[in-house]
Amino acid sequence: MVLNNNIKYNPIYFYGGKNELPNNHNFTVLANTSEVSFDWEGHINESKAISFGNNSITRQAVMPCNVVVVPNGRIIISAYVKMDDGLEPSTVPGNLDFAFTYNANTVYIPNHLHLGNGIYRVWINVAIAPGATITSISVYKNISAATAKSFKIYGLQLERANVLSDTPTAYTPTYGAALGLGKHKPFTIIRGNTIYGKKRLLYDTGMIFAKAQQKNFTAPDLREKLLINEFIKQEIRIGVWHKQDLYGLFAYNDPALMNFARINWRNPFGKGTIENLCTYSTYFTNSGWSYSGTGNIKEPNTLETTAPDGSFTACKFQFKGNPGVSRKTGIIANSTTLTYSIYTKSGTALTANFRLRDDTTSIIKKTGVINYDLGTITNGTIQNVGNGWFKISITATDCVIGNSYSIYYGDVGSTQSLDDIWYVWHPQLENNSYASDFIPTDATTEKGDNLFMLYGGLTYGAYGFEGNGLDGYIDTQFNPAIMGRNYTLNDASRMYVLYKDGGNSSRREGILASNRNCTFGLSSTTAIRINQSLTDFSGGVPTLETGLKALVRDSSEAVRYINGDTEYARTVTSSSIISANQILLGFGGVYGTDGMSEYLMGGSITMAQIQGHRANINNLLAGFGLNQIA
Repeated sequence: MVLNNNIKYNPIYFYGGKNELPNNHNFTVLANTSEVSFDWEGHINESKAISFGNNSITRQAVMPCNVVVVPNGRIIISAYVKMDDGLEPSTVPGNLDFAFTYNANTVYIPNHLHLGNGIYRVWINVAIAPGATITSISVYKNISAATAKSFKIYGLQLERANVLSDTPTAYTPTYGAALGLGKHKPFTIIRGNTIYGKKRLLYDTGMIFAKAQQKNFTAPDLREKLLINEFIKQEIRIGVWHKQDLYGLFAYNDPALMNFARINWRNPFGKGTIENLCTYSTYFTNSGWSYSGTGNIKEPNTLETTAPDGSFTACKFQFKGNPGVSRKTGIIANSTTLTYSIYTKSGTALTANFRLRDDTTSIIKKTGVINYDLGTITNGTIQNVGNGWFKISITATDCVIGNSYSIYYGDVGSTQSLDDIWYVWHPQLENNSYASDFIPTDATTEKGDNLFMLYGGLTYGAYGFEGNGLDGYIDTQFNPAIMGRNYTLNDASRMYVLYKDGGNSSRREGILASNRNCTFGLSSTTAIRINQSLTDFSGGVPTLETGLKALVRDSSEAVRYINGDTEYARTVTSSSIISANQILLGFGGVYGTDGMSEYLMGGSITMAQIQGHRANINNLLAGFGLNQIA
């Protein structure tokens, strides 16, 4: 194999699916498109593309097919694209660079993932009636005056989605008349000028690293990637992997991998439970972001300052002396607890006011006043993020679901001094007790990424996350009552590895507001719970010390607790799966000082499977240069 030293080999591997198209080279080029030669730089083994020019003409390329959708009623249509200007494809409604359709049906906005050097994998995942026939799929562009960009596209694929894998798998070329004639081949791992050999990277492994690349998280190196791939193979072999809904590995022997450790391995591209209720949160040009009062200035995308990410996307506000308010209205609450967060910076203002108001009841829920010079805020939290910018938040815990709320950003009614200037960026109102990662939105509210969320005074080190006993905890964003597929009322398990024992009564896992679905450390306790109310186990079990711990429910009565290599059979009646996110390193409003290296939730697993997992995780830790602590 000859390597092109001018190409940066940084592939994303999609494995596991099947291309249902009978012949995915058989484009019918309809309007104003052409087939051209093109180098896809190894992402697909093709040397041509369909080119869409850049003038204002409707363009379409259609692929005929005759595929019956069975049995699950969802499909994924995917392709590879490169914009001729090398930039990211636009997904702004009304300003799309391109879209997908099937059966000349609705236009769907594609998701996209950057593979490097301007090449993107793009896809849609849509519901379709089981048994329906797809007669054609197409790449479509209805050019408006604002979107006259040209691009090249190829590698079209149609496959069936499933509940855990809702993103495209490896591109498979097909040529014959029958469906799915292509098959996956091993890939070659390349680093610099060294060929490491042909290996099959699991689809599941590939998606974990694809998520890291999408989020720009620092990821493990190539050697560690292969260790992880082998670990997942062994977890599949012993029957543990596919029994899990939630799978977090925290121990990598590298503090730089803290964000990578937040990825849920079993559903890396899923959505979490936290939702930004503010629409157009990255578009201050939208009229919903108002500043009333004659002469008062709102200047979106100001050039006077850069935003925290270095872009010119912040919004400037300036008070010119006329009574008015800066606010967004009509935000509908979906939780009794709401947190309003926003980034802000002073131009000339000494202070500014940020408020959450219930417009249905005309009650002000919370007002935070920032002092830019002191870096303080009343009734809220503040974080200095550099270059004069602060991230602030205020939280209200007595909100009413379904009521309409307003958020104010600076001027809550002539509270500023004449010619005060301040800037804001990335507003968010979320169904959460704390401010979390920003979630961009367009015309609708959006849920964020399915990541483990970190709050309070956690520390991260070689073996994982450690609580501070005061306010530090991890929100898994996994609500088993809503999101559990394997984790059910009478068939469930939770498993974790401790590298530090926080001592007597240290809180390890449970529900933020109650003593449900919980364990904590004691020499002997009956008060550990899995899908039961506050009823205790039939006998005590030891929960102190480091190592692997597992809690398994096999039926409405039978439960097992595993401490390392010892199993304790107990009984306690199941009652319900409480509808709340599982949290780690705390529960019931009290926080622990344990250190945790991994955490899993899923269906019931056997003692043999648990011991097999224990051996697998110990081998992986050793591969990372860590002690075998499980």
